[in-house]
Amino acid sequence: METTKKHDRGRVINPFTDWGFKYIFGREDNKDILKGFLNVLLKREVPIKDIIYLNNEHIGDDPDLKTCVFDVLCTDASGDRFLVEMQRVDQHNIQNRLLYYACRLIDEMGRRGDWDYELDRVFAICLMDFTYADAPVLRNDYLLKDAMTGRIFSDRLSIITLQIPCIHAKSLAECRESYEKCLFLRLNRYIGILCVVFS
Repeated sequence: METTKKHDRGRVINPFTDWGFKYIFGREDNKDILKGFLNVLLKREVPIKDIIYLNNEHIGDDPDLKTCVFDVLCTDASGDRFLVEMQRVDQHNIQNRLLYYACRLIDEMGRRGDWDYELDRVFAICLMDFTYADAPVLRNDYLLKDAMTGRIFSDRLSIITLQIPCIHAKSLAECRESYEKCLFLRLNRYIGILCVVFS
């Protein structure tokens, strides 16, 4: 599969191929792009200053346990972990897959002996080129909440899905959120533009 093509502005990387996504977001040379994307998406009170890429292959202790190979996995100085996935093909079980991946990362924080169950936060973020909901919207944020009161039970697990087909803006000016602008630009497939947006 061709991942780049010639254009009058030079070589262009398609970030919505597996190779292109990992090349742009999963390389040390490009980590400012991923850091910028996470900051735009999460809007945390304290922005992420730096990220460290982690091993994206998780085998597990049990030989019968499914090996997880994540697209991109990184952490920041506070220990928060960010799993970033890109899915082009419709998967009927995408919610369960994201939950399983995130829980694998939480499980790995367990320690033998005297451990107080202190957990770092896990953010599972999935960009998908399909929709999975009956009434799809661009962004969904999932947290563990009390079904009756809406109070957050734990902030240690966040799952964010971005359904790209829900971008209906015809121009960059019509995009309402910064992350929507970033995703809108994927139609142009200019990584140079992405660098400007995230800076």
